[in-house]
Amino acid sequence: MDCSATVVATQIGDPASHGQVQLSHPSRAISTNYHALTPDLRRLRTLQHRLREGAMVWKAEYAAELRPYISQLPFDEFMERFMPGPDLPVALARDAVDTLEAKAKERKSWWLVCQKICEMAQPIFDNCPEGERLVAKHTGNFRDNTDDEDPSGYLKVDVSVYPAHEDAVNDCTDPDDDDSDSYTDNTDWGAYEEDIPVLDTPEARTRWAWISLAIIVKMRHKASPFEFMNDMTESFLRYNPRGNGKADRSLGYLAECVSKVFRRQHRLHCFTIYVCKGKARVVRWDRAGAVVSTPIDFVEDPRPLQMVFWRYACMTQVQRGFDPTVSLATKAEIDAMRACQAPNEWADKCREDALSQPGWPVYKVKMPAESFVDQRDFKPLLDDMIIKTRNTIDDRMPTGEEPCFLVGKPFHASEWPIGRGYRSYVTYEVALDRLVVMKDYWRPDTPGLIPEGEALATLRRNGVQKVPTPIAAGCVTSDSGDVQATYAQDYWPAYRGAKSKPPVQRHYRLVIEEIGCPLELHQSAELLASYLYEAIDAHRQAWELVRILHRDINPRNILIYDVDTPGGCMTISILDGWDVCQTEEFINAVTASRPGRAGTWQFMSARLLSKPAKKHEVEDDLESFVYVLWWMCHRFYTPELHLRPLLRYIATTYDSWHDTHKQEPVGGGWKSSLMSNGGTGVMGRFRSDTGTPLDGLLDELNSICRDHYAYVEHRERVDEGHVEYDRGPIYAMARPCRPPRRRKGSSPSSSLSAWKQPELVPFPWLADHAAMLDAFACALSAPAREWAAVVKTGDTLHKVDPTQESDWEFYEGRRPDYECDSESIHSSGSESAASEDDNGA
Repeated sequence: MDCSATVVATQIGDPASHGQVQLSHPSRAISTNYHALTPDLRRLRTLQHRLREGAMVWKAEYAAELRPYISQLPFDEFMERFMPGPDLPVALARDAVDTLEAKAKERKSWWLVCQKICEMAQPIFDNCPEGERLVAKHTGNFRDNTDDEDPSGYLKVDVSVYPAHEDAVNDCTDPDDDDSDSYTDNTDWGAYEEDIPVLDTPEARTRWAWISLAIIVKMRHKASPFEFMNDMTESFLRYNPRGNGKADRSLGYLAECVSKVFRRQHRLHCFTIYVCKGKARVVRWDRAGAVVSTPIDFVEDPRPLQMVFWRYACMTQVQRGFDPTVSLATKAEIDAMRACQAPNEWADKCREDALSQPGWPVYKVKMPAESFVDQRDFKPLLDDMIIKTRNTIDDRMPTGEEPCFLVGKPFHASEWPIGRGYRSYVTYEVALDRLVVMKDYWRPDTPGLIPEGEALATLRRNGVQKVPTPIAAGCVTSDSGDVQATYAQDYWPAYRGAKSKPPVQRHYRLVIEEIGCPLELHQSAELLASYLYEAIDAHRQAWELVRILHRDINPRNILIYDVDTPGGCMTISILDGWDVCQTEEFINAVTASRPGRAGTWQFMSARLLSKPAKKHEVEDDLESFVYVLWWMCHRFYTPELHLRPLLRYIATTYDSWHDTHKQEPVGGGWKSSLMSNGGTGVMGRFRSDTGTPLDGLLDELNSICRDHYAYVEHRERVDEGHVEYDRGPIYAMARPCRPPRRRKGSSPSSSLSAWKQPELVPFPWLADHAAMLDAFACALSAPAREWAAVVKTGDTLHKVDPTQESDWEFYEGRRPDYECDSESIHSSGSESAASEDDNGA
């Protein structure tokens, strides 16, 4: 489907014009270049999901990265732009809320404010003749008890507006008093549980899957992220300059609440209301950021807040931000998905997790017939694999109905409320009764950025093997045929008054056939090397046959997959995650005027991290493969390493960054040192007395990277005029010979491990794939008994004890001695954790 279709108005009103300035990955300052980073993956996420006790730290980190993407509009303009509709009937308007006038500023009146807000909203909801029926519930005492696996599982919304249908009511009401939290997030800013009397308004439980409108109530102004007391202040956002104050944590708290709504529901945008000291601000969130209204005083005049409730009640579900292409699945459809035969154990596990997790409803997603890809001219994943019959659109529409897929809980979802909003599902294709994979995310409307489905189809038609098979792909359209898009970018403070605007982000879905297992589930070091070899070869084919560069190599994008062949089942790897790929022509064309980076921060090359203007080249992706190998070795092949040094090393090598004077994030200092000096990059020992093939492989990769960096650094000095170009034969362009990889009568592994520091031979080995593929092939030719000496252990990172402060305290801005003074250490991971972003660690 062509993504250049008309942009859908996800709120009432005509969309503003959209320029071509590029959106960057969230950071403290806005870059004008979208390609700077994979946008939905907070680059600081490597261990965040394991450190529950550090939740307050991450809330402050959220605030630091969110501020550039939050803008303010006058209340009347906000309502006209985002919540237009009929005026509030006179019969529903109430007098000033006198019951709040005396209590609204008292510390322990949090419960009363929540109660009165429910009492104000419910009559309006009950008397609205339009829209889906709504109910307001006080939910601040009860967290979502289906959220135990989340590190911030104790988040609660103070007042939640739910749909009044049976499924939501049954799931949210009748909370178990024994499960209420003895501590609410308002203790510092409101009331302890023992201060809360019995409420007249029935309480309910926070349920992220059903929240339509979230209302946050704070009693202390110093804990509010927004200014409420002084309208003359320069900024409407409040924050502690040190980044660890209550205002920062409150903004992070609000962002995490929105993130949970986006993860559990299929939303285009959502609204929240922030209440403090008898005043309120309305906030509209989408994947490009947030727009905040100026405050309204509902104690002196409740009508503006009543108008907000009335307008919201009158909205359709689409106007409230719900995706019209998604609906709840029926029990029969869910039973069919559960009974479907799974292609492998991993798919079966993902399906079970998707269907059995409380708090994650199962939805039916419709995709138009024109989004399905013609697979008849696709080349096979392997030359000798058994080809199944290619299905046509007629097979998927036997009754003429629009094809649909069932999705439950995603097996991967972005934790960042803005950006791509990446979610991956094991989904059920109803028409063909089979399990496949669906990716759902928001992509920028940037000239030259290839849609992932189109890229995969091009690769497969041109003979590139070991990349996914696209089934359907395209931008998501509403019933009117308009593409679903974001609008918050039009109001970013950095672009206010500018001639150009950041690009629109458009909702995109991709369905692929192969359900691959994560790389971390590899069975042995030998298989790990084999999977990386195949992924590098797929990368080579894409570049040499089609001149497409992947640009986001990370562990999440290398999948393990079983293929049927005449000789039996064969396990291979598939290189996935082509959503930021680019053609050579486009990369070369835009570099001079619009350079930039793409990928997952933790696995980007040292030179990309340290040089934001560098063109993304083959050498950068190949270096990323080396970091993937290092990462897997740290996780599964360093059993003797103490945890704290490993965590510090991970933070320094993969996560470290600082801002330049141009407010551009840079990093990679320790990576660059390792590359230039031929450092091993892997802490700990897994060597036998005679060396192992894995040792030899690491040594050879280190020497390849060292020689490459020596060549590149010399060429840079030449280009800068610091040295003469003619410095001897070692810098000639003729390709030198690598040292012999096998001594006569010796095994490949012993030969490789014997090279402690080969002679420096500067040459751009990473300019193509040959040297790296040769190194992996040589290591894989070693006898199986030598590979058996390298034993895979349990995941080292599972040793992190979230109850021990020492396991996470060093992430609070601490810097190891070997980093430069301006560099600070933070953590987060996949996307990438990547990618974040992501596509991640």
